[in-house]
Amino acid sequence: MIRKLAVLGLVVGLLAACTTDPPPPRTTLRVLASAELADMASLLEELRRETGVELVLDHRGTIDATGALEPRHYQHDLAWLSTDRFFELKLKQLGFTGERPLSSRFMFSPLAIGVKPRVAELLRTSTAENHLSWADLADRSATGMVRFGMADPRHAGSGLSALIGVATAAAGTGGALREEDITCDRLRGFFTGRTLTEPTSRQLADSYAARQDSADALVNYESVLLSLNARAGSWPSHWRSCTRATASCSPTTRCCCSTRPSATPSTP
Repeated sequence: MIRKLAVLGLVVGLLAACTTDPPPPRTTLRVLASAELADMASLLEELRRETGVELVLDHRGTIDATGALEPRHYQHDLAWLSTDRFFELKLKQLGFTGERPLSSRFMFSPLAIGVKPRVAELLRTSTAENHLSWADLADRSATGMVRFGMADPRHAGSGLSALIGVATAAAGTGGALREEDITCDRLRGFFTGRTLTEPTSRQLADSYAARQDSADALVNYESVLLSLNARAGSWPSHWRSCTRATASCSPTTRCCCSTRPSATPSTP
């Protein structure tokens, strides 16, 4: 009997030696994440398989997510946001002097304007040196030359950043935006051209995909616009060429044509 058990133990040991390595121990982390990171789902599943670390993302607009971050009372293990600037402003406003969470910037995507080719050509020829500023976009929106989609600046970082860009360019001071520099007429003109809006950048992209005739342009992260182009196989051809007309805009001044690929925006 002892001999049979010894043989059985040997067989079991040989079988164990022939099997693959056991899966890594599983760790689950709750992550407060900007909505545009929904495109990362397949990569996060690969991460889980290879490392055992599962990231459960709670998608929100960046402004809403920032509002949910309360110093010393965090409800998530990590925050993965398109920018931490609004959080830094919040801490400053609160007068918070405690230790700040560790953060690292490891991916980047600029705010951009994806424009249908016909309208892109009109915008180029209507401005000096074929360059379009945020102020130019506001003026062209006011005249009805361009209809655009933009996420709600009360909830989404992309929408608030675009709004700050328009206000700063309209002020024309060349410096940081001050309350007394804001011109409401320019902002009203800008919003005249907004014909499509959603609470988040991701929802805005999905809404445009379903109603492409509702807007001639989208104000969004370049990574989201490139993602839309990647999904364009079953869409009308006007959006497939939109990358050529994508304008990458600084928060304050000029826009320029851009076709370079970029990663999904994410700065915890």
